[in-house]
Amino acid sequence: MTRDEQLKFCNICTNRAFSNEEGTICRLTNKIADFEGNCSSYVVDEHEAEIENQKELIHQKTEKKTINKGRYVLLAIGLINLALGLYQIWNIYPIFIGIVDSFIGLLFIGFGIWSFRQPYYAMISGLSTYLLINLLLIFVNPFSLFNGIILKIIIVTYLAFGIRSAREAQSQLQKKKEDLIDQF
Repeated sequence: MTRDEQLKFCNICTNRAFSNEEGTICRLTNKIADFEGNCSSYVVDEHEAEIENQKELIHQKTEKKTINKGRYVLLAIGLINLALGLYQIWNIYPIFIGIVDSFIGLLFIGFGIWSFRQPYYAMISGLSTYLLINLLLIFVNPFSLFNGIILKIIIVTYLAFGIRSAREAQSQLQKKKEDLIDQF
């Protein structure tokens, strides 16, 4: 077991103590944990366990909110582009531009829907696509870089934070799966 895995037990054990040099140690041995799997001296401190559970719940809710912001950005980009594309198709714009904008809108709506199942990969795909589209627009018209620059920064920021939170959630889920496998 790693030290972090051991500390999950030690930090909520009634036999914990603190050392300035080593951090959390066992009060019975005055040493850092050296157990594998389970500690024979482990006694749950219910109060500390409840505090740790509340911290974990708050952390999960915060991550979920951040992932949702990224998801909403994907869906908003998609809906705006789809509406713009449909407007362009039925008005004076060349139909090709409307079809392209509608396709881009549907693509981002797809990323938004995909983010309910795999938020990490959906947001990476969405951010990559968004940046690629903007790079192509800059290539065609260099002044498009500055058009809506604040909105572009906000979109990239929300997607980047969503990616980070989704990656953390994904790694926690993987760790829980490994813990379940280790128990059997």
